[in-house]
Amino acid sequence: MNVHESALPWTSDLRVRLDELLDEHRAMLHDSLDGLTEEEARRSLVPSRTTLLGLVKHVTGRGPRALWAIYAHMLRELAQHCGHADILREQVLAGRE
Repeated sequence: MNVHESALPWTSDLRVRLDELLDEHRAMLHDSLDGLTEEEARRSLVPSRTTLLGLVKHVTGRGPRALWAIYAHMLRELAQHCGHADILREQVLAGRE
């Protein structure tokens, strides 16, 4: 057995876990729109003009990921966007009061 053959199970498991993490963060980001009107989802509340809907659209439609560097980048980016979505959602909901 060569080095590449012994690494295959670990690599396969890692790829599955990375896919799970990406899907989990995409779902978290999508869930930030729950209960909001379209106007609220499109509301720009920060100087960068970022909106909740814009964040969700930004991460949808990404094609197949072939390189591990892309996985790491996507996971980091999605995690950051989830934090941004939390802040924007808090502002939208605070505006309801």
